[in-house]
Amino acid sequence: MGTREAYNAALEAMNRGRYEAALGHLQPLAEADHVPSQAKMGLLHYHGYGVPRDLETARRWWLKAAEEKYGPACNDLGFLYARGEGVAKDLAAAAHWFHLAAEAGVLSAIFNYAAMLERGMGATADPQEAARWYRRAAEDGHARAMGRLAQLYLAGEGVPQDYALAAAWATLAREAGDPQAESLEQRTRARLVADQPGEVDGLIKQCRPKAA
Repeated sequence: MGTREAYNAALEAMNRGRYEAALGHLQPLAEADHVPSQAKMGLLHYHGYGVPRDLETARRWWLKAAEEKYGPACNDLGFLYARGEGVAKDLAAAAHWFHLAAEAGVLSAIFNYAAMLERGMGATADPQEAARWYRRAAEDGHARAMGRLAQLYLAGEGVPQDYALAAAWATLAREAGDPQAESLEQRTRARLVADQPGEVDGLIKQCRPKAA
C-alpha cells in the first residue's frame, strides 16, 4: 500500500471511529516524515483516540508538522499555547503559530490571529493589520470575522469609518449565523442616511463570499 492509499485508509478508519486501525496506518507514515500523518498523530494523542491521552506527545507530533509550515498543525499548536494545555501558556508563541497557520489559509487561525493583533495579545497591537486579516477571514465566509469587521467599520478602528460597509458586513454576518449580528445590524442601519440603504444592498452583493 502506497503512502496516499495508507493515509486515505487512516482517514476512513478515523471517520468510522476505528482509531487503533488509523494509528496502524498513520504511525509508519509519520515516522517516515509524512507531514499530514504527523498532524493526525498529534490529533489522536491530544484526544486520546486509540492511545492514552498525552499532550506532550501530541505537541511533539504537531511541532514536527508545524516546522514544515503545515497549516493545521500550526493552528493546533497555537491553541495549545493560547490555552496553556500541556505547555506553559505563552501568547507570543500562540500568535506565532496562528500567524503561520493563517498564512497557510487556515480559516479559524486567520480569525484568531486578527483578534490577537487587535487586542495586542502576544503581538504588538496593530488595528490596521487586524482589520486586514479579519477581512480575509470574512471574505472566506467566517461569520464572526464578518461581524467583527462590521464593528470596526462602525467605530472607525483600523479602517475608515463607513456605516454602509458596517451595515453590509453586519447583514452578511447575520446571514452566516453570527449570533450577535442581528443587534449589530440594527445598530449599523440606524446610522445610515436616507439614500444609503440602496448602497448597502450593492455592497452586500459585492462583499458576499463567493461560496455563499
